[in-house]
Amino acid sequence: MAKADNKTTVAPYRRDELGLPRRWRLRVVAGAAVGRVVEYDGTELFIGRDPECQLRLTDTGVSRRHAKVMQASDGTGIIVDLESTNGTLVNDARVELAPLRPGYRVRIGPIAELVCETVDAGTSPKLQLTQRELEIARLVVSGRTNPEIAAQLGIRPRTVGTHLENIYRRLEIGSRAELAIWLVQAGLA
Repeated sequence: MAKADNKTTVAPYRRDELGLPRRWRLRVVAGAAVGRVVEYDGTELFIGRDPECQLRLTDTGVSRRHAKVMQASDGTGIIVDLESTNGTLVNDARVELAPLRPGYRVRIGPIAELVCETVDAGTSPKLQLTQRELEIARLVVSGRTNPEIAAQLGIRPRTVGTHLENIYRRLEIGSRAELAIWLVQAGLA
């Protein structure tokens, strides 16, 4: 009878399976700062209403220093609630401390929501849109013409055109159709 091998083998883990890759970002998908993107560089990143926070959120229910994101010793990204009044939720579960991975949704207070995304190593991250540019982009995607957008926002049609040129340049796109696709993929439509 053959002797059984009682050795346990442990497969090496890949960091991208357990935690975040080296380059990732948080994108605001709900709240007053929608469209804002902050790339995480491995240092502490504070989230809150305080002007000194790297990700400043002015929504109702966000504490001055609501939460912080940091890197654990094994390279995993984690978020820590800083005893906020309205809590920090990761994938709809209230947390005091939780890991962050691509696709995770983080709610800061009752309104602001972030999504954790990877940044492709071969491409530079897309520049964020200003609040006005995002507003115009959404109106464009809803099918409005430049004069209709101008009338609704109380600006000139030429100003709408200038904003669209800036949006196209920043997002490296060239049409309203591409803008619609970008908004949907970014979760901003």
